Amino acid sequence: MLTLILASLAILALGDNGCPAGSFSSFNGDKCFHVVELEATFRKAESICVNFGGHLASIHNKYDNTFVEENVSGDFWLGGTDQSSNDVWNWTDGSHFDYFKWAAGGPFHQLYDDCILVDKLSGLWQGKHCNKQAYFVCETSSTTSGPQSCSTPKPVYCPTCTCPTIPWIPPVITERPHTQCSLQTFCDGGYEYRYFPQQLTWATARLTCQSLGGDLASIHNTHVFAFIDEMLLQAHQYLAWIGGQVDSSGQISWIDGSRVDFLHWATNNPHHRTMVTCAVARRVKGWENIDCDYKKRFICEIPLS
Repeated sequence: MLTLILASLAILALGDNGCPAGSFSSFNGDKCFHVVELEATFRKAESICVNFGGHLASIHNKYDNTFVEENVSGDFWLGGTDQSSNDVWNWTDGSHFDYFKWAAGGPFHQLYDDCILVDKLSGLWQGKHCNKQAYFVCETSSTTSGPQSCSTPKPVYCPTCTCPTIPWIPPVITERPHTQCSLQTFCDGGYEYRYFPQQLTWATARLTCQSLGGDLASIHNTHVFAFIDEMLLQAHQYLAWIGGQVDSSGQISWIDGSRVDFLHWATNNPHHRTMVTCAVARRVKGWENIDCDYKKRFICEIPLS
């Protein structure tokens, strides 16, 4: 699949700690933690982490436990399980089980409660049924760079390499695109436009759209603009990510590679920044450009098959 390469160090570069943007380093600096705030079973979550060169997170000290807990907004899976040996807990990455923070009473649990879930309110670990749906945290080695990135002086199409323009976080929504437009969505120009209520960074929202065979929405006429406005109204929301990226001069480009043939900026927008920003649709007012790391709801465009 063709991948749009944007010449932006802010998007492609690793952070100072050697971890991709959107993730954070462990206390010892030997691995990166990636928070995924979409729900999955323990097995599905581990599979997603493995597909991206890692595992569900293992915790070996109180500092990492605090770092991770503070960065997730709900209950979440760690990589601990006793499925292979009852009441003998192991990490899926094979590391020593040398730290724990069990709730009162220790890891005693009901039958089949074989996987470690962290309770967000207390920060304590519990043994829970592995088929429960929850957020999760992946870990990758800090030396793992993921898919090889490309450097280019201007936006190009690159059919022969995989070049992520966004933080390296796995998509987890796996349903496929509809063959025809549903009553809850809107279709125009061969695309279905769909609203998602999950609050994600622009990068993770884009990966979610791509997992459905589409991308974040590009807008090319007043008809689509008005319907997105109506979707936000029906959802009682004001903002949602769309597929625009804005350079330091204030010029927008669509991440799906389509032409910029329609503009509807809100008053006093776009803002001129020193780094690439991302576009949101604001109900009634129009588009705004903000920091791509904010977590917002989002609109996908999915080709009708």
